Amino acid sequence: ELQEKIDLLQQQLNSVNGDKSSSSSEQCISEKYVDELRKKIQSQEIENDKLKLEHVQILEENSGLHVQNQKLSEEASYAKELASAAAVELKNLAGEVTKISLQNARLEKELFAARELVHSRGAGMQTGNGGNRKY
Repeated sequence: ELQEKIDLLQQQLNSVNGDKSSSSSEQCISEKYVDELRKKIQSQEIENDKLKLEHVQILEENSGLHVQNQKLSEEASYAKELASAAAVELKNLAGEVTKISLQNARLEKELFAARELVHSRGAGMQTGNGGNRKY
């Protein structure tokens, strides 16, 4: 597109140069105008190249971010699975602790009752005729 403009301007310049009635000052102005346009086009082409490079870099960065996002998503999923398994295990352990606590309380009562029984028998034996002690 820009090259077409250059070609068109060059044709206009050539037709102006070919026209015998044109003065040399007009030719000089036209040549300066064409040179300025060429410089602008060249500057725009350089800017376009910079933008293309930046676009490629952004695409690569975006691709990298997508890969990183996928990895983080997989890690989050795995962490959820671990947390779920840990919650189940914690619930099971809490049940075991409750069961053991109840069993411990029952055993403490039995121990207390056994001590009371031994204590009461021991006291009863001592008040007797000095008979045999049974333990």
